Amino acid sequence: METKEQPGLGQEPKSEAEESRDLFIGVALRGAVTLQKALGLNEDTYQGVAGHSLHDSRAYYLYGVLDEVLKAATAMLRWQQLLKNPEKEGLKEIQGKENGNHLIRIVDEAVQDEQDLWSRKLAELLCNLILFESTNSQEYFRLFLTCEHLDAYLGLQRDFHDFFNCQNFNARESIQSLVSTTKQCTKSIPLKKAWFLNDAINWEKPIKPGGLFCSIRQRYKLALKKADPDQILALGISYEHGYSVPSRSIHANIGGPPMKIDRKAIEISFSHVVLFCALVMLQAYKVAGVTVTGDAEFVDKIFKSGTDARKILNSVYGKELEVGDIVFAYGKDLCIVVDKRRSEYGYNSYKVKYLSPPLIPEVPEDWFPARYVHLVWPKKLVREQMVDMLERHHFPADAVEKVRSMPDKDLLDQLVSTALAAYKDGVFDQMFAIQTDR
Repeated sequence: METKEQPGLGQEPKSEAEESRDLFIGVALRGAVTLQKALGLNEDTYQGVAGHSLHDSRAYYLYGVLDEVLKAATAMLRWQQLLKNPEKEGLKEIQGKENGNHLIRIVDEAVQDEQDLWSRKLAELLCNLILFESTNSQEYFRLFLTCEHLDAYLGLQRDFHDFFNCQNFNARESIQSLVSTTKQCTKSIPLKKAWFLNDAINWEKPIKPGGLFCSIRQRYKLALKKADPDQILALGISYEHGYSVPSRSIHANIGGPPMKIDRKAIEISFSHVVLFCALVMLQAYKVAGVTVTGDAEFVDKIFKSGTDARKILNSVYGKELEVGDIVFAYGKDLCIVVDKRRSEYGYNSYKVKYLSPPLIPEVPEDWFPARYVHLVWPKKLVREQMVDMLERHHFPADAVEKVRSMPDKDLLDQLVSTALAAYKDGVFDQMFAIQTDR
């Protein structure tokens, strides 16, 4: 019977989050190595042959994807060590001393920058793998890898021209050869399905550097429509949250929106990268057409047995509210819903009218995604609850009937005035705390 490993002398037991990370890191890595072996490539072939020239271009691409998972693991080992033993990094001793807090912030932000780099890279890989599932033939992989090579040579030739005022004939010949290969690929596949290409490409004219591929934003939007709930949550729901925000760590973000970085934030980002590695590994199995076994099967069952991702999407981003509902919007602002919309991704948004003083007086109404809008008092229950309250307190029958027959508009006006009075009296303060903690 397996027993839980006990911490050694002087060691603290692992937290639940740490144990979960360790488990997923292990299964993702072993699953990645197992799939690499199943692809039939070895290191000499991968390093020594151009991917687009191989008979199995799919295997070449997936081998490289799994390499990225293994590379991310080397970074995760460093993050794990920092979170386990901050004393060894010399951070505990300097806390509170002159410049100590500054140095701790620098270390934390450096780790966060690295985590964001891996989140962004793995998000791109996951998007590609999701989209390759619908174009899962050797010619699409060959075309993709050829275009990667071609894009690099086009960039090199532009560099020679812009900075050295010359043209390299070897690069020119390579470009012509690669263009010829792409034309051969496109004879057997419909170009409209090549989701990675720029729609504006004219293969009969010289291709401009940077003009081969469509934008990552375009790929992200396409992938989000095909992704399952776990993949959607990992990808970050929207491009801004899932890709633009991590990009701010890749580039210098001086003067941009500040982000509070601490050890808790590092742990959350750490878990996000671990999740990405597991999902990329599993999607690679699916594209390879290899049955998941062992560690890969173990983590696949965890995802398939869980319903949390779907619940989160439905309850937070697909939250259903009605026009006339009293809500808190964004912050502790009492509002009434006046309009609603649903996006092509299944997310709801609500237009609200401020009942409490708006943050900007010139903006009395505004739109917010559902995650920023919290129900206070549903319109559909107002009449029923008011009648029930009057009957329980033995109000005259005519008063009860007046509420029953009151026009919806008058009832809504009564609801608004009652809610606003309660808001001013601080009645909703506790409710607001409960709602925003969810």
